[in-house]
Amino acid sequence: MGVKAACAALGVARATFYRRRRPRTTGRRQPRPKPARALSEAERSEVFDVLCSPRFADRAPAEVYATLLDEGVHLCSERGSGARPALSVSRFARNHTTPVTPPQIAPRQSRESPVSPCGTRSRPT
Repeated sequence: MGVKAACAALGVARATFYRRRRPRTTGRRQPRPKPARALSEAERSEVFDVLCSPRFADRAPAEVYATLLDEGVHLCSERGSGARPALSVSRFARNHTTPVTPPQIAPRQSRESPVSPCGTRSRPT
């Protein structure tokens, strides 16, 4: 008996049959290799110190990057300057409140005259 006929007899899709024949993976993936041009820990801490300094404490990493480039200082790329998880803490620390549901309002009364049971409109007197 072929796979097609067996799956039809059992009521199982052929895709399910072939998927279950494959060995299962354990779910653990290989760790991603560190990019060759990644910042070292010393460079990362230097960038972090500059971003957290009182001068730049309330500015976005893109603003800091532009300001430092104007001054002729290049620590890392703009993308690399925002890669530190501690910089985006404020996004996660926001106080998310549940939205207030507006009160239900009664439906508006129709301005047209009501329809009588026989299908004709009754006229106001």
